Amino acid sequence: MQVIYSDLFMGAGIVAGGPYGCIQSLPLYVIEAEQCLKFGSKLNMETIESFVTKEEPHIDSPSNLSGKPMWIFSGTLDSAVFQTVVDRTVEFF
Repeated sequence: MQVIYSDLFMGAGIVAGGPYGCIQSLPLYVIEAEQCLKFGSKLNMETIESFVTKEEPHIDSPSNLSGKPMWIFSGTLDSAVFQTVVDRTVEFF
């Protein structure tokens, strides 16, 4: 919601989540989901940022995200969403 409606929301809280656009194609394939949630270090941030700014014209401008408060939480022993994925979320914002 913070990315799509960045003009309306003042900030966001994210619990063990990957960056917007991490899983880009539908239907959602298990292999893509696993790569997104477990191998965050392999995520290409330029591709994700391009997806947000160019391929999603219906969302608010990503420039609205600048300076907004974010609370991002991740457990270092989480086996479902690895810490490296959440690190990419921090990098994204």
